[in-house]
Amino acid sequence: MARVFSSGFELQSVVLASFAFGEFDAAYSSPPGTISTSIKRSGDASFRISGSISGTSLGIIQDTHNGTSNKKMWLRAYVLFEAFPSAEVSVIGIGDNNISSIIIASITSSGQMQFNWVDSGGTVHQAGSPSSALNLHQWYRLEISGDVTTSTAWSGEMRIDGSTIATFSGANGGSSACASIHFFAATPAAGGSASGIDQYYDDIACNDASGSVQNSWPGDGKIVHLHPDAAGDNNAWRTGPTDAAGTTNNFTFVDEINPDNATGYVKRSTSATPIDDYNCELSSSQDIGASDIITLVQVGCRIGANSNTSTNRAVNLRIKGQSGGTVQTSPSALNWAINGWGNHQVFSTTGPVLGR
Repeated sequence: MARVFSSGFELQSVVLASFAFGEFDAAYSSPPGTISTSIKRSGDASFRISGSISGTSLGIIQDTHNGTSNKKMWLRAYVLFEAFPSAEVSVIGIGDNNISSIIIASITSSGQMQFNWVDSGGTVHQAGSPSSALNLHQWYRLEISGDVTTSTAWSGEMRIDGSTIATFSGANGGSSACASIHFFAATPAAGGSASGIDQYYDDIACNDASGSVQNSWPGDGKIVHLHPDAAGDNNAWRTGPTDAAGTTNNFTFVDEINPDNATGYVKRSTSATPIDDYNCELSSSQDIGASDIITLVQVGCRIGANSNTSTNRAVNLRIKGQSGGTVQTSPSALNWAINGWGNHQVFSTTGPVLGR
């Protein structure tokens, strides 16, 4: 599987206690934006960036390198503009953790999408011609690819609703680092300013070239969450707040939106391998119909620990179609040697900490 990140902002929180960002690794500002439940493309929420910038950026960053920092990636975001900015600002990007050495899709003051790449020295290079002007109040599928495997031969492509708008190849970016995806408002040239920014994001997907499926353009798709709503086949984890033996009510400790960390969780307190299963709400509750094509199913988790050591800090995620059904389990135990809370994939000096 080559899907390295998915998000529909369904946790409905950009900032969560004890671990800074609900669905993302880091932010350009605090707060980096807001959650909207009134304007969204699918599911229950979207992410909004609005306001002004002057020499700084708004938005969020997700590390996707999975142990490899120079590779080819494809990034999808559905975007909607309620207003166009007073000057060109970025919308999505693939690159390092800074705005230098990055491939960017940006929006101009006239509502045209522009494809740029920024070399390691911070110089902005325009790729191809801008798109036709977009409409306000309309969702667009914006996708970019970036290959910086060779620092002197970058290549990239930008698509809108599946149609290629601009490409470039053979570019000397001066860096082979490509480890992060960005959802942000910033001027392509560092230090610029813009006002009137109002852009929404939903149904984020990022693929890399590994695996045999989802290893190219994500294409059309919607991301929704099915939450626990009843007991499953097992309830061997302990109830976190009271440290009591698990019961059929365990699912009630892990079904909240957004995660509340300290008051609702289940707890593993031994080196054994206890199992908890939860029944999830019907797919129809998130408007998934009988004829809909399901491209990808992922099991999500938010995990906390109180030590950075790796002793007894491993978990496998599993899924089955029905009670007593065939179990599919993550191929290797996921290590959460962290002091705090986190979700998705977080990296530290000791390697991968959490799995998606």
